[in-house]
Order: sequence, then structure tokens, then C-alpha cells
Amino acid sequence: MPDKPAAAAAPPIRVLIVDDHPVTREGLAIRLSREPDIRVCGEAADIPEGILRATEIAPDVVIVDVSLKGGDGIELVKRLRARLPAARALVWSKLEVFRLLGEGLSTNEIAGQIHLSPKTVETYRARIRAKLGADSGSEVLRQAIRWVIENS
Repeated sequence: MPDKPAAAAAPPIRVLIVDDHPVTREGLAIRLSREPDIRVCGEAADIPEGILRATEIAPDVVIVDVSLKGGDGIELVKRLRARLPAARALVWSKLEVFRLLGEGLSTNEIAGQIHLSPKTVETYRARIRAKLGADSGSEVLRQAIRWVIENS
């Protein structure tokens, strides 16, 4: 019985990262590059650059920070869907909630700024608390403040 030919490996998932924080973009790119089936094909810092890069490289997935300087990540996703309907979008918001907590915003203020419901922000806060192994919301807040200070 002849051997079956090996199935061709699927091409890697092409990812564009759009975030206005260079350290976040670089860290995410490094993390994703460790995955054999993912290839970071571009980075952008804002909406105009994100649209330009996405149009140039036609990524499979666009990872977008929900809160970009000079604009809203959700607006970028809407624009990209109109131009590249096959591309999928992943909106990056849990870290954004942590950062905004560290900047002293309330749950309602965070919800308004990143266009989520207060209930969703509370859910993210609970998940952050669990991931950090924090005993209280106050401990999460202290860690968030420290993170903002260290990363600004």
C-alpha cells in the first residue's frame, strides 16, 4: 500500500497589531512570533496608519487597542470591515481596563471611554483580580497604579 502524501501545512495567520503604545506592540509581536502558525506582518500606532498598513498587507487578523490616541479602536474596526471584510478583528480591552484603573478612572468612566457597559468592565475587573491572585479590589487598584507608573 503506497504512502499517502503529507498534507500541506496551512499558511500562517497574518496579524497586524494596532496600538499607540510601542512597548505593547513590541511585546505582543514577540509573544505572537513564538507561535509557529502566526506571523506578525505589520504594526501601526494610530487609525490612519492602521488603515494604510491593513490596506497594504491585507492581514487575516487585526489586533486593535480599543483606545487609540486621536481616535477610537472600535471606529478603526468599522472602517477596516468596510475595506477588508475577510479580515477578523480582535479588540484589545482587558489591559486597557487595567491601565485606566491605574490612572484613577471609575468603572463608569472606563465604560464610557472604551465603549463598554459598566457590567462588562466589572467582569473584566473580576477576571483581572483572579489572574493577579489579588485578595481585594484595592489590591488590584494598587497594582494597576504601580503598573501605570512603571510603564509611562
